[in-house]
Amino acid sequence: MSNINNNESSKQEFQGFRFLSCSWLLATIYLLAFGISEWVTHYISDVGGVALYFAILIGLIICKTVDINKQRRDLWLSLGLVPIIRITSIVMPLVEISVIYWYIITSIPILLAIYNVAQNLHFTTKDVGLTIRHPLVQFFTAIAGIGLGVIDYYIIKPGPIFEGSFVQLIFPVFVLLFFNGLVEEMAFRGIMQRVSDALGAWGWTFIAPVYAILQFSHGSILHILFTFVVALYFGFIVKKTNSIMGVSLAHGLMSIILFLVFPNIPYIVRL
Repeated sequence: MSNINNNESSKQEFQGFRFLSCSWLLATIYLLAFGISEWVTHYISDVGGVALYFAILIGLIICKTVDINKQRRDLWLSLGLVPIIRITSIVMPLVEISVIYWYIITSIPILLAIYNVAQNLHFTTKDVGLTIRHPLVQFFTAIAGIGLGVIDYYIIKPGPIFEGSFVQLIFPVFVLLFFNGLVEEMAFRGIMQRVSDALGAWGWTFIAPVYAILQFSHGSILHILFTFVVALYFGFIVKKTNSIMGVSLAHGLMSIILFLVFPNIPYIVRL
């Protein structure tokens, strides 16, 4: 009897290992596909990048449809947000509008996609992490976004996305906090990371390189590496607290420092 139980246990462990190996292999293929799409978009053609992302989206839909494992189906469904986010952000700049309004307009289809995916996964707002847990941790995580924004500014030194006085910057600050920080964290840490258990106990780490690869457009390897580390940090906080509030504020503050505050210092000094 003991030998039979041991054999059954070994068989289950082998099947579990094979399941995780298959999950990681396919997930890694999609990760490479994201990277190739970003490279094509940045160095060859926006149209080519959009076409590749459409192909990836179709592939994810097929995987979601035919995969017999529910955990993996949920993962493929959530990863579908990546091509939707990128297709939207690549296509919208073709319309000549202020960058601030670009953030708002591109966020609308992304928010709709997030809502639909969350509904399909039967996620509540609490499941997505829209809840305050461990308030001190959330507070210090949010404040860390300021320092991270300063570091990232000296890595890529972008120009300002909006020039104006402190009063004029209030609206852009709100836009970056909500339409950049909160929306992206709902997608990556709130939904994708939530279903990454299909890849095992360390599945949450997979979302970090996915997010980092999407920073390819800045043309800085150092920025991609820095974003990868920050994404791991954000992912760890969400994993431990089951809340995205702190990382959403940190993300928004990073963007505010990176694109509004530091680039606008010469303008503010001239006033």
